[in-house]
Amino acid sequence: MLGAAAGVGALMASVAGAEPAWAGAEDGDTVKVGGNYAADETTTISTSGGNGFAGITSAAEYSGLFGQDVSGGGGNGVAGVSKVGIGVSGKLNGLSGVTRPAAGVVGDFSNAGPGVVGLSSDGNGVYGVTTAGGQSGIAGSDQSPEGPNPGVGVSGQSVHGAGVSGYSQFGFGVYANATDPDSGIALYADGSSVLNGSVSATGQVDVTGPLLLSRSGVVTVSSGKSVKILQAGLSSASLVFATMQKLLNGIYVEAVVPNVSAGSFTIYLSKAVPAGEAATIGWFIVN
Repeated sequence: MLGAAAGVGALMASVAGAEPAWAGAEDGDTVKVGGNYAADETTTISTSGGNGFAGITSAAEYSGLFGQDVSGGGGNGVAGVSKVGIGVSGKLNGLSGVTRPAAGVVGDFSNAGPGVVGLSSDGNGVYGVTTAGGQSGIAGSDQSPEGPNPGVGVSGQSVHGAGVSGYSQFGFGVYANATDPDSGIALYADGSSVLNGSVSATGQVDVTGPLLLSRSGVVTVSSGKSVKILQAGLSSASLVFATMQKLLNGIYVEAVVPNVSAGSFTIYLSKAVPAGEAATIGWFIVN
């Protein structure tokens, strides 16, 4: 075991820039415990019961199994393939006091790139599941320093679909919380935003740019002093607002009366529109 750990240490040294001293055997020779070997072909260990190969270390900062890619074109340090199961599986057995995050799998990349990448041509690139209350299937934490270009805890990008999508049967599809009451922003949207369904907001809501409401419109009255508009989804809590969009002397919106059972509302003017004139009225509904 100590000899195996020493062999892994030699491999670790190569990561830091020192090439290990390969020695011990050539193609076709017997593999002995504690040796270092170089070959031109793949060495295969196969078994029909248990693990094909098991690596164990009791030395801190070392690995039970270590793989290194030194090819010029780029390859995999460690790769796993499974016919119907998991290609590579990682598990953490109740450690405490470790400096790195306690995790089944850790990806650590010191250069400008991702620590972990998940790719799929017919499914989820990365999929996370948790059964612990108050935890997340996938969680992201940004620890970049304060500055003009802050980082993002979780980021999503899509060419034609949704960059980030959330779904919940009974809870929140997407939940946003900012703890600083002065400068924190729980949810920030830059660009066109569409809200479909019931929206509840507690606290100040700031909108910069046009606010598009699906239940809004413009109607023209060319005769009489009222107009009825059909609108599904009205309730006793609905508030309908209407205002003139054109100045006609002595004519203004006197009242807007919803009829919930009929699914409509009627806009009443102060007097009838004169012949040859037209009253343009803009309206919108909240609740």
